Amino acid sequence: MSYKEKDVMDFLENLPQKSTKKSSSKVSLNKKKANTTKKDNSNVLDFLNELEEHTKTAKSEEPESAKIEKESVEYIETPSVNKSNNEQASEETEPPVQDSNEEPEKDENEPAPFASFTSWFSNATSGKLGDVDSLLNQTKTTLQKNLGSMSKPELNDIQRGFKDLLSQTMNKIEEHVPDFIEDDDEEEDLMIFLQHDIPNWKFDKLCRSTFYNILSDQVQDGVEVHIKEILGDLSENQSFFEGKVNDAEKLCLANLEDTVNRYKASSEGKEPSKQSKIFISVVGVTVPLQQGTDSKDAESIVDPTKEGNFSLVFVLKDITNNIDIIQRSQSIPDKWIQWVLNYKKFQDKEIDPSKWVSEWIEQLIVLNFQILAQNYVVKRINF
Repeated sequence: MSYKEKDVMDFLENLPQKSTKKSSSKVSLNKKKANTTKKDNSNVLDFLNELEEHTKTAKSEEPESAKIEKESVEYIETPSVNKSNNEQASEETEPPVQDSNEEPEKDENEPAPFASFTSWFSNATSGKLGDVDSLLNQTKTTLQKNLGSMSKPELNDIQRGFKDLLSQTMNKIEEHVPDFIEDDDEEEDLMIFLQHDIPNWKFDKLCRSTFYNILSDQVQDGVEVHIKEILGDLSENQSFFEGKVNDAEKLCLANLEDTVNRYKASSEGKEPSKQSKIFISVVGVTVPLQQGTDSKDAESIVDPTKEGNFSLVFVLKDITNNIDIIQRSQSIPDKWIQWVLNYKKFQDKEIDPSKWVSEWIEQLIVLNFQILAQNYVVKRINF
């Protein structure tokens, strides 16, 4: 097999098969139809890139291939022949030497070797485009059948022909799928209404950064997170809900429902947007010590339902995607909360216990927002 045929065979073998690109762990939060168009487009672009790379490789390796072939011929021992007997036959049969820089002359009336293939490919892509992998396999078969009529200079014609035809095919894909380009840039947009009555605890910043980080890592089209903080009525001396956790949960649900109703009333008549409207209500709850209970004994049991403990209740409601989540936090000693709330009392003291526990309280808030955000993603994709 000559180097020309070898190059063509290499070209055929290098045509892309099914995409080997590793699947991403990111998911789409929106329920869309299977996005086969993007896969087809990727295969088409891979095909063009490999075709162009093959042509460049063929050009760069051509002189070396010719040199190797020439050297192999020089080392072959041939039997001696009678020059006088074969001189005339040699002159008659030896073809004229053609300058390597000159292109072979072509008969203007002779049809282009690529014309039949061009016609076939155009017909294959004129209707509704099917699976690109199948189309490329048909292309391989057709090229192999016409391999004997193709030569090295015609690879340039093949390259130009493929670029033109595949460009037309991509345009037809866009016509069949109007949102072909728009889907690529579509981001998930979250509008979070955060309702609570715990100021100076950075709830808004921690909520936004946590949701953004988790969804950015797991959502394939990117995410935008907006926060609107809604503070309840605050007294001068801040205190948390005192009572059972179940009662605190009911209060949290009531606060959330009130916020949702006020939002719906204010947005009535407005055009719906693509934003997912999420409402989160947070209530801090303290289980007070009962009369006669030893505080030291109570602090030995860290449980949100036990006396002397503090915990947070989170309720999330996505009115756009019909998602509801109720979450109770890990408990911490109520004494820690009192230290943080009354940190000014320790400013002139040698020991400031509020500094010991403030970091852990913040981590408690972050952890619960992380669990809430992850659970939200799981519910959005129905996993």
